[in-house]
Amino acid sequence: MEIVTDLDSYDKEKHRPLSLTMGDFDGLHLAHERLIKKTMLLARQKAYHSAILTFDPSPKTVLEKMPRNERLFTLEEKKKILSFYYRLDLAFILPFTPRFSRMSAARYLKDILLTKMNMRQLVIGHDHHFGYRRRGNYSYLSLAAKRYGFEVYQVEQITYKGEVVSSSLIRRLLDEGLVHEANRLLCVPYFLYGQVELGHKLGYRLGFPTANVAYKEEKKLPQRGVYFGAVFSKNNLYRALINIGTRPTVDGKSTTVEAHLLNFSGNLYGEHVYVFFIRKIREEYRFPSLEALSQQIQKDIEQSQGYSILPEISSFCERLR
Repeated sequence: MEIVTDLDSYDKEKHRPLSLTMGDFDGLHLAHERLIKKTMLLARQKAYHSAILTFDPSPKTVLEKMPRNERLFTLEEKKKILSFYYRLDLAFILPFTPRFSRMSAARYLKDILLTKMNMRQLVIGHDHHFGYRRRGNYSYLSLAAKRYGFEVYQVEQITYKGEVVSSSLIRRLLDEGLVHEANRLLCVPYFLYGQVELGHKLGYRLGFPTANVAYKEEKKLPQRGVYFGAVFSKNNLYRALINIGTRPTVDGKSTTVEAHLLNFSGNLYGEHVYVFFIRKIREEYRFPSLEALSQQIQKDIEQSQGYSILPEISSFCERLR
């Protein structure tokens, strides 16, 4: 997949016309997947290039409609999903600025989509809007398509338990610790990609060494607590217990993500790993002693034996190898 971050350097003459879908695509959930698959199908039918147009930073962040730490997938994580999970030809990841937000829908369509990108087919979601004051929508595009000679398709919404599948719904599920529910709506089960850093070695002293995984400020973390999950490192996938929290038993202050890999011995410091969250096991507690904490961790490990690594995780990691 070719990644384009600067339209001035994109040579449309060296590429086929585009079948394109566009949006924020935070989370890459099932509704996003429907857009992408429709785009890829249309591209094959016309022998066009399939492409996605998205932005960094998120328009919602720039326009102050979403806090900075609510991003489901960071740009790096999104690139990995798009590169290894799908077979798109192109990904346009363009900077979003206040100035860009004031561009009219007409100029956005004509100058960028049609002139610079040579878009010939456009696939949008049921509630997609673009351009200044969100004036670009399916009705506008339908009229413009007749004038400029392109095709536009609108994909219907997907619902889950009576609610529209959206990034907002997934954030709420993560806030409630219902990561197993959120995973049903995501193309790839929820994960964090980060580098293992030196921690306080509390887990090591307790007999349960952990990998302290750094994360970006913008990354949305699930609700604090202990999770069963998996860690992918050095082309190997391990079952894991993951703690998100402040380590209250030792008066910790900052929020950390620590993963204890089951049936693993070795050193991961400095390595970049994928941490997948599968199911919440319990809340984070302040224990009366380190011995009590150690006993609880052993119980957590025993409880985790009843859970399995999701096949979607195994499949994704297989593509990463």
